[in-house]
Amino acid sequence: MTKDRQRHRADWQPFTPQALSRVPLAVRSWVKLTSSMTKRLERVTGKPISVTVCRDAPGSLERSEQSFLKTENFSGQVREVVLSADGVEFMVARTVFVSRRLRRAETLRALGCRPLGALLFSRGHAKWRRRDFTRLTPRLPIWRCVQANVPGSPKGAWARRTLYLLYGAPICVTEVMLSSLLRRL
Repeated sequence: MTKDRQRHRADWQPFTPQALSRVPLAVRSWVKLTSSMTKRLERVTGKPISVTVCRDAPGSLERSEQSFLKTENFSGQVREVVLSADGVEFMVARTVFVSRRLRRAETLRALGCRPLGALLFSRGHAKWRRRDFTRLTPRLPIWRCVQANVPGSPKGAWARRTLYLLYGAPICVTEVMLSSLLRRL
């Protein structure tokens, strides 16, 4: 493994009690959440959540996403969205997958401005295999997604990524919790 690949991989912490103990309490509750982030956002804000699709097309995977998905593929389907309420951005999410089964899934292709959580949690509880988290900084590649989609992005934010199984295939969902959200807690 190259040093560059190790560096990107090392920034993400595995979802363990010991690692979580070093995370602020307000952030910890979001990282540990096993239900829909969108539903929790609606409860916290008291407003319906809007999903703005910034990108939903074939694209390049980040090195850490390749490692997380355990794939050698450099490209896959990439969906980037901003979740907001009343014009305030609370979260940026990036979803990537390489599975042909998922690329052909009509429910994914027709998702539009609906949150992915509506599909993942449609049967109550989503199946997930792995979760990591990090204090996101501008040196991590995922930061480009935040900068491109949120004007006046802060210098850092907390993020978690989860490896879900959807229709039996892996899908990586990264959720970046912006400071506007954490100030609400």
